[in-house]
Amino acid sequence: IGAAGSAKINQPTFDMLSEAAKESGAINNPVVRDQLMQVYTMETVKALIGMRTRADLKAGKTPGPGGSLGKLFSSIIAWKMRDIFLEMAGPSSLAWDPTDETGDERQRTVISSFQAGIAGGTDEIQRNIIGDRVLGLPREPSVDRGVAFRELTVGTQAG
Repeated sequence: IGAAGSAKINQPTFDMLSEAAKESGAINNPVVRDQLMQVYTMETVKALIGMRTRADLKAGKTPGPGGSLGKLFSSIIAWKMRDIFLEMAGPSSLAWDPTDETGDERQRTVISSFQAGIAGGTDEIQRNIIGDRVLGLPREPSVDRGVAFRELTVGTQAG
Protein backbone atom coordinates (compact mmCIF):
# COMPACT_ATOMS: atom_id res chain seq x y z
CA ILE A 1 0.00 0.00 0.00
CA GLY A 2 2.17 2.86 -1.15
CA ALA A 3 5.67 3.83 -0.13
CA ALA A 4 5.68 2.84 3.51
CA GLY A 5 9.44 3.05 3.79
CA SER A 6 10.84 2.04 7.12
CA ALA A 7 8.06 3.63 9.16
CA LYS A 8 6.97 1.61 12.16
CA ILE A 9 3.39 0.50 12.60
CA ASN A 10 2.11 1.01 16.13
CA GLN A 11 -0.98 -0.47 17.73
CA PRO A 12 -1.43 1.61 20.92
CA THR A 13 -5.04 0.55 21.53
CA PHE A 14 -4.15 -3.11 21.04
CA ASP A 15 -1.21 -2.73 23.43
CA MET A 16 -3.41 -1.13 26.10
CA LEU A 17 -6.17 -3.72 25.68
CA SER A 18 -3.84 -6.74 25.64
CA GLU A 19 -2.07 -5.51 28.78
CA ALA A 20 -5.42 -5.12 30.55
CA ALA A 21 -6.57 -8.54 29.32
CA LYS A 22 -3.40 -10.18 30.65
CA GLU A 23 -3.75 -8.44 34.02
CA SER A 24 -7.40 -9.43 34.40
CA GLY A 25 -7.04 -12.97 33.05
CA ALA A 26 -9.48 -12.20 30.22
CA ILE A 27 -6.71 -13.09 27.75
CA ASN A 28 -7.69 -16.74 28.32
CA ASN A 29 -11.15 -16.04 26.87
CA PRO A 30 -11.13 -16.90 23.13
CA VAL A 31 -13.77 -14.24 22.40
CA VAL A 32 -11.59 -11.55 23.97
CA ARG A 33 -8.55 -12.80 22.04
CA ASP A 34 -10.56 -12.62 18.81
CA GLN A 35 -11.65 -9.06 19.63
CA LEU A 36 -8.05 -8.10 20.39
CA MET A 37 -6.93 -9.40 17.00
CA GLN A 38 -9.70 -7.41 15.31
CA VAL A 39 -8.35 -4.25 16.97
CA TYR A 40 -4.78 -5.20 16.00
CA THR A 41 -5.84 -5.65 12.38
CA MET A 42 -7.82 -2.41 12.28
CA GLU A 43 -4.92 -0.44 13.76
CA THR A 44 -2.53 -1.96 11.22
CA VAL A 45 -4.83 -1.07 8.31
CA LYS A 46 -5.29 2.45 9.72
CA ALA A 47 -1.50 2.88 9.94
CA LEU A 48 -1.05 1.67 6.35
CA ILE A 49 -3.73 4.10 5.13
CA GLY A 50 -1.92 6.90 6.97
CA MET A 51 1.40 5.91 5.40
CA ARG A 52 -0.14 5.93 1.95
CA THR A 53 -1.72 9.33 2.52
CA ARG A 54 1.59 10.78 3.79
CA ALA A 55 3.45 9.27 0.81
CA ASP A 56 0.93 10.84 -1.59
CA LEU A 57 1.36 14.23 0.10
CA LYS A 58 5.15 13.90 0.00
CA ALA A 59 4.95 13.08 -3.72
CA GLY A 60 2.93 16.25 -4.30
CA LYS A 61 -0.34 14.44 -4.96
CA THR A 62 -3.67 15.66 -3.69
CA PRO A 63 -4.65 13.62 -0.66
CA GLY A 64 -7.28 11.05 -1.50
CA PRO A 65 -9.81 9.51 0.84
CA GLY A 66 -7.12 8.55 3.37
CA GLY A 67 -8.21 11.21 5.83
CA SER A 68 -11.81 10.01 5.89
CA LEU A 69 -10.78 6.34 5.97
CA GLY A 70 -8.29 6.96 8.79
CA LYS A 71 -10.81 9.02 10.76
CA LEU A 72 -13.49 6.37 10.38
CA PHE A 73 -11.06 3.61 11.40
CA SER A 74 -10.04 5.66 14.46
CA SER A 75 -13.66 5.99 15.50
CA ILE A 76 -14.43 2.29 14.96
CA ILE A 77 -11.31 1.33 16.93
CA ALA A 78 -12.32 3.65 19.80
CA TRP A 79 -15.82 2.15 19.98
CA LYS A 80 -14.44 -1.39 19.77
CA MET A 81 -11.92 -0.62 22.52
CA ARG A 82 -14.67 0.74 24.74
CA ASP A 83 -16.80 -2.37 24.20
CA ILE A 84 -13.89 -4.69 25.02
CA PHE A 85 -13.01 -2.77 28.20
CA LEU A 86 -16.66 -2.84 29.27
CA GLU A 87 -16.80 -6.59 28.67
CA MET A 88 -13.57 -7.24 30.58
CA ALA A 89 -13.98 -4.84 33.50
CA GLY A 90 -17.68 -4.00 33.62
CA PRO A 91 -18.53 -0.75 35.44
CA SER A 92 -14.96 -0.38 36.69
CA SER A 93 -13.96 0.44 33.11
CA LEU A 94 -15.69 3.80 33.61
CA ALA A 95 -14.34 4.68 37.07
CA TRP A 96 -11.00 4.00 38.68
CA ASP A 97 -9.28 3.66 42.00
CA PRO A 98 -7.04 6.70 42.52
CA THR A 99 -4.24 4.39 43.69
CA ASP A 100 -4.28 2.46 40.39
CA GLU A 101 -1.54 4.00 38.25
CA THR A 102 -2.83 2.57 34.95
CA GLY A 103 -6.52 3.03 35.69
CA ASP A 104 -6.63 6.73 35.01
CA GLU A 105 -5.36 6.35 31.43
CA ARG A 106 -7.59 3.39 30.62
CA GLN A 107 -10.79 4.85 32.00
CA ARG A 108 -10.22 8.24 30.40
CA THR A 109 -9.70 6.43 27.09
CA VAL A 110 -13.00 4.55 27.54
CA ILE A 111 -14.90 7.68 28.52
CA SER A 112 -13.44 9.72 25.64
CA SER A 113 -14.28 7.01 23.06
CA PHE A 114 -17.61 8.74 22.41
CA GLN A 115 -15.92 11.83 20.99
CA ALA A 116 -14.15 9.84 18.26
CA GLY A 117 -17.36 9.44 16.26
CA ILE A 118 -18.15 13.17 16.44
CA ALA A 119 -14.96 15.25 16.43
CA GLY A 120 -13.55 16.10 13.02
CA GLY A 121 -16.74 15.07 11.24
CA THR A 122 -19.20 12.43 12.35
CA ASP A 123 -18.90 8.83 11.25
CA GLU A 124 -21.92 9.37 9.00
CA ILE A 125 -20.18 12.27 7.23
CA GLN A 126 -17.02 10.18 6.78
CA ARG A 127 -19.09 7.32 5.33
CA ASN A 128 -20.79 9.73 2.92
CA ILE A 129 -17.41 11.05 1.78
CA ILE A 130 -16.09 7.51 1.27
CA GLY A 131 -19.26 6.47 -0.56
CA ASP A 132 -19.12 9.51 -2.82
CA ARG A 133 -15.38 9.79 -3.51
CA VAL A 134 -14.13 6.22 -3.17
CA LEU A 135 -17.03 4.00 -4.13
CA GLY A 136 -18.62 6.41 -6.61
CA LEU A 137 -22.07 6.01 -5.09
CA PRO A 138 -24.68 8.61 -6.05
CA ARG A 139 -25.12 11.47 -3.62
CA GLU A 140 -28.30 11.87 -1.64
CA PRO A 141 -30.81 14.23 -3.27
CA SER A 142 -30.38 17.81 -2.07
CA VAL A 143 -32.88 20.48 -3.09
CA ASP A 144 -30.91 23.19 -1.31
CA ARG A 145 -27.48 22.49 -2.82
CA GLY A 146 -25.76 25.75 -3.64
CA VAL A 147 -28.11 27.82 -1.47
CA ALA A 148 -26.54 29.77 1.39
CA PHE A 149 -27.90 28.82 4.82
CA ARG A 150 -29.11 32.37 5.44
CA GLU A 151 -31.22 32.13 2.27
CA LEU A 152 -33.02 28.94 3.25
CA THR A 153 -36.72 29.50 3.81
CA VAL A 154 -37.72 26.14 5.28
CA GLY A 155 -36.94 25.26 8.89
CA THR A 156 -35.07 28.51 9.60
CA GLN A 157 -37.90 30.74 10.80
CA ALA A 158 -38.25 31.58 14.48
CA GLY A 159 -41.02 29.53 16.09
